[in-house]
Amino acid sequence: GHDVSTLKPKQLMRKLSVVPQSEGSVFSFTVQDIVAMGRTPHLSPLSPLSQRDWQIIREAMEATDVWELRERLFTELSGGEQRRVLLAKAMAQEPQLLLLDEPTVNLDLHYQLEIVELIQRLNRERNITVLAVLHDLNLAAMLGQRFIMMYQVRIYAVGSVE
Repeated sequence: GHDVSTLKPKQLMRKLSVVPQSEGSVFSFTVQDIVAMGRTPHLSPLSPLSQRDWQIIREAMEATDVWELRERLFTELSGGEQRRVLLAKAMAQEPQLLLLDEPTVNLDLHYQLEIVELIQRLNRERNITVLAVLHDLNLAAMLGQRFIMMYQVRIYAVGSVE
């Protein structure tokens, strides 16, 4: 219901979170630092993280199974671990709309299914709208409710999985 071009960046960041296909971070931040960055839209300049912020960060890390990695450097993680950290960062942001570009890329089957289940829970329990780009039609069918099939920038079909 809002024209996003009229929103200030901080307002937009409180409503929308994006998980790109790859982060490409060149800085050596710990996993916990990366996830904590998701709280930025909720903070005043130079204000420390509150107890509530730390609780949200921990819950996001536990939900994506990266809590045990919290002291490791993001740049030293596998591609699949990095994907889960970026999803935890997006969750810590507490968005209303979550945009995901290939959220299961570089994940083994176990984590693919966990991420699909987590995304479904975010949609169902936190009422987060999720828009995901997926090339795996089986995962898309498990995850989605409405689909847009595209090929070379053209829409070929819109509707339910059926």
